[in-house]
Amino acid sequence: MVRMFEFALFSIGLHLCVSAESDQHILQEFEKMRAEMAELKKSNEIMSEEMRELKAIVRQKSNTGVQRNKRVLSNYGVSFSAELGSHLHKIVRGQPIVYDRVHLNYGNGYNSSNGIFVVPLDGVYVFYWNLMTDSTSALDTTLMSSRSRLADGYAHAGSTGGNLILVQLNTGDSVYVEKADNYGNFLHDRFTTFSGFLLHEVEEAPIFG
Repeated sequence: MVRMFEFALFSIGLHLCVSAESDQHILQEFEKMRAEMAELKKSNEIMSEEMRELKAIVRQKSNTGVQRNKRVLSNYGVSFSAELGSHLHKIVRGQPIVYDRVHLNYGNGYNSSNGIFVVPLDGVYVFYWNLMTDSTSALDTTLMSSRSRLADGYAHAGSTGGNLILVQLNTGDSVYVEKADNYGNFLHDRFTTFSGFLLHEVEEAPIFG
């Protein structure tokens, strides 16, 4: 009976020792995990700070690039001049007339593949376009922007005509010439032209009219 009691006490003591060792091991693992979490948190904070610095550098370089481009445009000016490279025998109403032979294009605002000039700087611009029709029909055209109609230009049959306009525009505005009415399906090359240039810059140019 005494031996059985001693054995029971030994078993309880052994269990308590095992439990103590197990608890100690759990505590050690917990402390290890907590240390790893603290290290990860520190690494994340460092990475976040590096990302903020990197974004600031990219933003600064982007702004510098924009300012540099503006300075280049301001120094060398914005202007273009183009004409038809060949006769046009079919002109679709409401679509830009494509002047595909370019004489100059400072600022690269004019696109000879679609006939559209995209404004690179806020400012006051001068546009001039000329038409030359054949003897069979007159032609009525409109100078359009992405905002609204800007002006009209007309040529009698077998004659020349056009218009000149000054207008305030904002960066990104599109300007082009299109056929305004259903009549007229011919334009001569060389004498049919489209030109424009920046007269002077303004900050966030208001649109009048």
